[in-house]
Amino acid sequence: MYNPRKRVRDNDPEGTFIKRWVPELEAVPSNHLDRPERLPLHLQNELDVTIGETYPYPVVDYEQERQEVLETFGDLRAESEAAFSDPEVFRRASLSPKSQRMVEEALNEPSLATDDGNTQASASQAALSQFDK
Repeated sequence: MYNPRKRVRDNDPEGTFIKRWVPELEAVPSNHLDRPERLPLHLQNELDVTIGETYPYPVVDYEQERQEVLETFGDLRAESEAAFSDPEVFRRASLSPKSQRMVEEALNEPSLATDDGNTQASASQAALSQFDK
C-alpha cells in the first residue's frame, strides 16, 4: 500500500524536491516534511507557515483511510482465496511470478512460477487446457 509519508522519508529525506515544488514548505525543516500538519505551533510562528492557512490541512485522514482499506481487503480475503482455488480462475489471473508464488504458497499448491520468471502449467491447469481450443 502506498504510504506518502514513507515515500517522503525514503526518497526525499532532505526535502529537496518538496521544497522546490511546494514553496509554502521551503522554510520547514526536513524532519517535518512527511507530516507538515503536525508542525509545532512555535515553529509555524517562527517560520511564518500556518497550517490550514498558508498550507492546507490534509485532504484525507491517511491512517483512517488505510485502516478502512485493510479491513476491506481482509473482508475480501476468504472470497479471493476461494476464487483462486478454482484452477480456471487461477489460470486466468494476471499475476506476476512473485505474486503467483505467494498465492500458491498460501493455498499450499505447487508453484507455477519458475526461477527464470516464466510460468508452467500445473497438472490441473494442463487438464483444463483441452477446453481452450
